[in-house]
Amino acid sequence: MADDIINLLDQILSQALEKKASDIHLEPREDYVRLRYRVDGILEEVDPLHKNQQAALISRIKVLANLDISESRLPQDGRINFKQKHREFDLRISILPTVHGEKAVIRMLERRRALLKLTELGMTGEDLLLFRRLISKRS
Repeated sequence: MADDIINLLDQILSQALEKKASDIHLEPREDYVRLRYRVDGILEEVDPLHKNQQAALISRIKVLANLDISESRLPQDGRINFKQKHREFDLRISILPTVHGEKAVIRMLERRRALLKLTELGMTGEDLLLFRRLISKRS
């Protein structure tokens, strides 16, 4: 069972990377766990997970993020360093209690893309000049 959960989490993370998702939402419902990926600001729902996978999956995420697995009534935040295919990610973890169990939100931040140069933000030349002029002002 533990290997199944490890593989399931790896599959969820891989699918998020494939979709270029910025967030993963694991939301418990009464009979299933809703899985959604945030892609270009829009939450896309994919096939739900079985309710019997919920507790083990949340526990696995908590262990990786060095969170207290015995605490399920209070929100917890943590982080995981994750590598896949020569890419490094910081995963920001938020665990929140809900009526049907704990909800997890995973924010995926690629390290090499975390700090962009101003010229890499996609501004036109005119906008970039204006922006530079404005940020150089004292107030």
